[in-house]
Amino acid sequence: VLLQQLKEMAPDIARCCGEKFDQLWEIVDRAIQYDCQKVQLFKPYFNQEMIDKAHAYGILCNVFWSDDPEECERFLEMGIDTILTSGQAADCWTGRQCLLDLVALGLPITVMPGSGVNAKMIQSLLELYPFKAFHMSGKIVVDNGMRFRREGVPMGLPGLDEFSLWLTDAEKVREAVAVLKGAATC
Repeated sequence: VLLQQLKEMAPDIARCCGEKFDQLWEIVDRAIQYDCQKVQLFKPYFNQEMIDKAHAYGILCNVFWSDDPEECERFLEMGIDTILTSGQAADCWTGRQCLLDLVALGLPITVMPGSGVNAKMIQSLLELYPFKAFHMSGKIVVDNGMRFRREGVPMGLPGLDEFSLWLTDAEKVREAVAVLKGAATC
């Protein structure tokens, strides 16, 4: 399990436990097991009991996703610490006005822009508001190296690109870190 490997290799680096789609209701227990500092809850698969249990172990609760101010207020009342959102758009730059509207509510909750996040996007969003968190994959898409391909005969779900791999690019992550470190010194 990746979280176990990360715990052993770099115990000082904060970890966020994401969902396993076959075990959505056990996510807080996994976060506790792997000493995660955050848990990424996936609506609607969480409840007050899960949030309370996470907080009892000092674990912050993120929720994926919310763009609705009234829903954000309900999540805040439940104890959610962070809202991950693209701002009701395909990417967070296009949804930036919604992000700013959520921040303008003045709720004591972290608004975390996600979708399309890269170093340039972080810089642009930080020029609008000092966001404290960003959700970024650093994704690149590469050919998976499969040689034999029969078009029209999918190995998985029809429409799924089975000839590509999504990977995190270390250079994209370094670029984002550099922007964030620069922002922290201002």
